[in-house]
Amino acid sequence: MKLFTLISFFLLLTFSSTAQSSLAKIEYSYAEEAYRAKNYAKTIKHLEEVKSLLGGETNGLVMYLEVMSRNHQRVSLYQILQQSVGTNLDGSFGSESDLQNVNLINKAKNGDTQAKFNVIIALTREQYKKQGLKFNEDMLKNQIFVKHVNKIADTMNFERIKQATDLVTKGNEESINTWLASNVKIDNLCNIYLKNFENEVPLEKLKQVYEIKKEIRPFIENNDLITEAWTLIKDKKYEAAYTKFSELNSKGLDNKIVLDKLKPVIAKNKKDAESLKLQQETLKSIEENMVLVKGSLSVSESIDPEGNTVLKSIPDLYVSKYELTQLDYWAIIETDRLRVSTCKECPITFTKRSYIDTYIKKLNELTGKKYRLPTKAEWFWFATGGRETTDEKRGINKEKADNIEKYAWFKKNSSERRQKVGLKEPNELGLFDIWGNLSEYTKTNAVGGAYNTVKKYFSSGDDYKILFDINNEDRVLNKRFNLSLTGGNDEDKKIGIRLVRDLD
Repeated sequence: MKLFTLISFFLLLTFSSTAQSSLAKIEYSYAEEAYRAKNYAKTIKHLEEVKSLLGGETNGLVMYLEVMSRNHQRVSLYQILQQSVGTNLDGSFGSESDLQNVNLINKAKNGDTQAKFNVIIALTREQYKKQGLKFNEDMLKNQIFVKHVNKIADTMNFERIKQATDLVTKGNEESINTWLASNVKIDNLCNIYLKNFENEVPLEKLKQVYEIKKEIRPFIENNDLITEAWTLIKDKKYEAAYTKFSELNSKGLDNKIVLDKLKPVIAKNKKDAESLKLQQETLKSIEENMVLVKGSLSVSESIDPEGNTVLKSIPDLYVSKYELTQLDYWAIIETDRLRVSTCKECPITFTKRSYIDTYIKKLNELTGKKYRLPTKAEWFWFATGGRETTDEKRGINKEKADNIEKYAWFKKNSSERRQKVGLKEPNELGLFDIWGNLSEYTKTNAVGGAYNTVKKYFSSGDDYKILFDINNEDRVLNKRFNLSLTGGNDEDKKIGIRLVRDLD
């Protein structure tokens, strides 16, 4: 039996020679065993039983063990609280699965071998992700790797992981109050120990308790500030919380873990706020740039196989002044892409119709409106100024063809690349870049000239519909314009879109 235990028995004998003191000695031995096993909750439970058996009496040895156990608990709880900041805000398992892993962790805590393995793998994947690495799933088939993970799982403290997870599901407020109360409790115990037992206990133990008291005092003195800081986190006021924790740090209270965890969260929130603001501004801009175009009861759509003219009415509708720009697109889909965009005001090109469908669907979800692509008949209607007769179209188109530099970006003046929208003159409806810059998708075809179209294709107003009606229904575009929907760099594509919207 260790000398430490012999001394404890001797000291306990001074209380009484009754059977109660014998039971107290047994309980104390249990407390020591639990302490050596780092089970501090169990240690405290046994010490409370010791004091109960002795009628509430205690001595320096019992109190020392209680101070040390409660301090270990306090330190552990605060570490968990600090770690829970990351779990609560950005997910130690990732944004989708914080709460989904609660059952998995509970199973692991209760000894489920497969659950333990899965928790370790989940944590490993997240660490790879945070370091910008890709986790190799084939490793799960490697017996040596699996054996290594299982070995780690056998020694992992899943009770601690569960405590952190519980903070996520239940919130931190109760734990913070518990931790603050533990500071006061330990400080009181330290005061009693230092006052009543300074002449009875070894100097080294006296020094340890004194150091714990010194460590705890700043927390007690700044109790209100600590409460305020953690409340700000609970209320998701992360920048204000960061300021408060920085203030605590300046007072000698180490909150580096919390500060380090708040930094990326604040940065992300700021970025999200900026993205939301940009998205809202873009949605407003798109709406403000819609022009009302009056329709027609009957407009020639096409000629059927028998040679009959198929007529289709053109509704009144709103048409965008401009081709959809990179800013219009990425502000809605993924604002990070705007950082690498070389020309935010240039029209965006599409290689797949699915990208257009995704964009329009999200645009409509955000606005509650019904934006769409125009039909081919609608496009020719507003592209030619909303005029029904062939003679009127011919005259207007001929004037533009003769002065094409004023209206369109084409091969000669574009340097064969996209240009910012709205720099040329609009047509008579106020629509820009109808004749050049990009060809534009309709519901069935791509129509209109592009920035690499040669001037001769604009030479006749009569040719407007024929030359710029580029069939892409078979996913292969007219080679005259070097267009294809398969493969290649987006910059090589010449097809964009112009949004239309039905009247509300």
